[in-house]
Amino acid sequence: MLPSWRGPSAGASEREGCPYGTIDDYLATLDPADSAVISHTYDLALEVMREAEQGLGYGMPALVYRGSPLLSVMRAKKHFGIYPLARKAEIDG
Repeated sequence: MLPSWRGPSAGASEREGCPYGTIDDYLATLDPADSAVISHTYDLALEVMREAEQGLGYGMPALVYRGSPLLSVMRAKKHFGIYPLARKAEIDG
């Protein structure tokens, strides 16, 4: 079994309305190969932004930094989408 991404998680109230909940919930819906790609992408992001935690960004499971969505990675039919959600000013803050 491939390792899955595990990071801090935002509260349940922040996840309401999202069909996947947390990043972990989303990864559990994917086949192992796709889950491994997305998990690895989040691992790389966490090497740079260690304080980020699981949350939502525009209705997608995402890494959140200082209350603002930072990054979301989603599986599409024929590709993986990487969605940078934060502006530089929010990160430098």
